[in-house]
Amino acid sequence: MAELNEPQKQAVAHVDGPLLVFAGAGSGKTRTITYRIANLLANRVAPYRILAVTFTNKAAAEMKGRVEQLTSPEVTRDLWIGTFHSVCARLLRRYHDAVGLRRDFVIYDGSDQKAVVTRALRELGYDERQFPPKPLLSAISGEKGEGRGPREAKELGRLTDVTLEVYARYERALALSNAVDFDDLILRVARLVEDPDCPAGADLRGRFLHVLVDEFQDTNLIQYRM
Repeated sequence: MAELNEPQKQAVAHVDGPLLVFAGAGSGKTRTITYRIANLLANRVAPYRILAVTFTNKAAAEMKGRVEQLTSPEVTRDLWIGTFHSVCARLLRRYHDAVGLRRDFVIYDGSDQKAVVTRALRELGYDERQFPPKPLLSAISGEKGEGRGPREAKELGRLTDVTLEVYARYERALALSNAVDFDDLILRVARLVEDPDCPAGADLRGRFLHVLVDEFQDTNLIQYRM
C-alpha cells in the first residue's frame, strides 16, 4: 500500500460498519476502493460476498483490472464488480421468478421504448405529434428513478392524465413481452430487496457482506434505496 497516503490507508483498513469517503476529483477515490477490496480479500472475505458498483462500464472495467493486478484473475472472477445496471441485470437473471419474469427476459433500449410508447399513444387515440414519445419516456423514467409505478405516481398527482395512461399501458406492454427497461433493472431489485416477506429478498439482503459504491454522490433515490 506504498502508493496510498495516510487517509487512504485508513479507509482501506476500515472493516466494520459504514464508511463514507469525501474527496475531490483525481484524489484517488477509485484507487482507495480497489485497495479496500484487495484488503478485504486478504482478510479472508469470500469474493462473492463483495459487491462494488459504479456508473460507467469504463470505470467498472478499470476497477476490476486494478483489483486483478493486486490479487489474481482467479479471485476477481467471483467478485461482483460492475455498473448499477449490469449488476442488477445479473441479479434479476438469478431472482427472475420473484419479480414475475422469465429468465430469458429482454432489456429494451431507447428505440424499443419509443416504439412501445408510440404504439400506446395510437391505441389510446392520441396524436404523437401533440404528445411526443421522448418527453413521455423522460417523465416515466423520472418516476421510476424515484421508485414510483403508475399507481404511486397517480396517488401523488405527479403526472398528467395522458402520461399516466401511457405509463400504465407501457408497463403492461413490457410485462406481456417479458421485457424490462434500464430503469426497471434497478427498480425491480430495489423492490425485491425491500420486500420483508419474500424469501428471495431475504436471500438477496444476506448475499453481500460489503457493498462499495464509487461516485456515491451521483446515486438517485432508487439506487440509494437498493
